[in-house]
Amino acid sequence: MARIWPPVVTAVMVCAVFSFACKTDEEEPSSSASPSSSVTGKGPRGSPTSSPAASSAEGPTQTPLPGMTQELSSFISTPVFENFKSLFGADGGFEFVAAEPMQWPDHCVGLVSAGRCDRSPEPIGGYRITVRAYGNDYYYHLPVDGGLWFAGLVNSREFAIQQAKDELNALTGIDPETVEAVGVDELVWPGCLGFASGAGACPAFSAGPGFRIRMTAPGKEFIFRATRAGAVGCENC
Repeated sequence: MARIWPPVVTAVMVCAVFSFACKTDEEEPSSSASPSSSVTGKGPRGSPTSSPAASSAEGPTQTPLPGMTQELSSFISTPVFENFKSLFGADGGFEFVAAEPMQWPDHCVGLVSAGRCDRSPEPIGGYRITVRAYGNDYYYHLPVDGGLWFAGLVNSREFAIQQAKDELNALTGIDPETVEAVGVDELVWPGCLGFASGAGACPAFSAGPGFRIRMTAPGKEFIFRATRAGAVGCENC
């Protein structure tokens, strides 16, 4: 079974959808409520902290994003803001920062390691949208096919590695300073990071783009799964 906690609010990264982007093998209900923390055992978890309450803010100022036309800015601003608000609330001074034209090598839009994308292998263009809230910059990947991917912080890989080290310490007592990440693959996890959910409900942040992290400690090797949302689970602890 899985022990699940709400994700860290300054580094929550999940996958959102307009139509088909970021579908997972397991459909999960969308909810802003904190998941139950009563489930225990192997599986995903995040840092136990509370999320900010959802705000009644109507939305960000409708001004053109740098690099985007007014029409396109207006088209994407509401769904991006609504998705962000559903994850974090809207009390963090949300603002759009920039829109950078992108050309990704395949339809996994830079969130899956080379050779692992299970979508079209053809290149695809789009935008990387930067939004700012709670003192952090977050990325959305917006390909021209209509998908909307919440790609997370610029240092999402480093954050996931640190989460895995902290979880290993909590499970085994191994000092994080003695642990080294020796391999990281980017991929898209189904619900519950691909672990059997058992009797525990798995929240949305345990599905979507993430990492499979191979770490070594003195005389041992561990494999962790993590999402860009901060959920983390060990395969062999």
